[in-house]
Amino acid sequence: MTRHAKRLPLYKRITEEIGDRITTLDLAPGMPLPTRSELATHYRTTRATVDRAMQELARDGLITGGSGRRTQVSDTKVQDVKSLAVVWNAPKELLDIGDTYYGPLAEGIHRACAEFRTEVHFRQSQLNACADVLAETQAEGMLFLRPGYGDIAGLERLRAEGVPVVAVPGILEAEKVPSVSSDNFQGMNQAVDHLVALGHSDIGFVCLMGTMPDHFERLQGFLHAMSRHELALNPQRLLITHEMPPSEYNQAVREWLDPARLPTALITSDFLMALNVLRGFSAQGVAVPQDVSLIHFDDPPAASHLTPAMTVIKQNVSELGYLGVRRLIELIHGEEVPLVERVPTELIVRESTAPPR
Repeated sequence: MTRHAKRLPLYKRITEEIGDRITTLDLAPGMPLPTRSELATHYRTTRATVDRAMQELARDGLITGGSGRRTQVSDTKVQDVKSLAVVWNAPKELLDIGDTYYGPLAEGIHRACAEFRTEVHFRQSQLNACADVLAETQAEGMLFLRPGYGDIAGLERLRAEGVPVVAVPGILEAEKVPSVSSDNFQGMNQAVDHLVALGHSDIGFVCLMGTMPDHFERLQGFLHAMSRHELALNPQRLLITHEMPPSEYNQAVREWLDPARLPTALITSDFLMALNVLRGFSAQGVAVPQDVSLIHFDDPPAASHLTPAMTVIKQNVSELGYLGVRRLIELIHGEEVPLVERVPTELIVRESTAPPR
């Protein structure tokens, strides 16, 4: 150890030593670092000291990771993208009540842009005005949030103009638009498997945004899971419609609900639909889970505080935003990226599901 190294605070020494190994390629791009516990043992120090050194290395763009991912050496090619645009065209009504989704999504985007030292510009805009957004922000690529099938022509036009674009989420595989999405098939399989294990065979599904790619895929996942269990589908148990304003959810659900023909279990394709189903059940004297078990996609904080606490298919929305930025930066550099990248879901069992009567 040099005299200079002895004078440095330990976290600085750790930062310099690991930084030197990265710049000399002793630690190559993409190579995982030792765990923070292992580094703390090696340097005979605390996790807090190692964490401070990791923060310095991340700030300098030398490492990536954390928040559940193994820390690894950065690919230096992703460090020099100066500006990105994040565009969405969701109606204001949905944005006003959608903080449980757009909030975590934006958090993941900000986290990735901070890690890669990239400026980010958020804009609400139609796709046909994206050229103006790109010109105004001087963005080198665009992350488009929740495109619908009606956005395909605009996305294809951007691709033809050479604009790097990634959809989050929005599975538009046939149009060759890269996307990062939750594993909707996995989520629906988890939900149906759980209900079948409880003894349910009469299972319904509510999807009021069937023309949105991720919701349409949840419908496909539900149908696939029911078929895998060789369960009959009763059309009366399905409420499937096009994308509609959330203010109309309650009316649509109430017109569909009929206590005389309810399934023993019901899955909804997001939290807002579940809330309106619960409201309809309450008005009709239907108890959850005593009369009908209920599962929904998404796990906002309110889901665990409802009565009953909701069984959910949790998606890591923040990770969707983080990976979307990373793939967009890689795309800007001409790298190959997955056409459809899946983020795993997790079934969290609470009080809203039980064996059927």
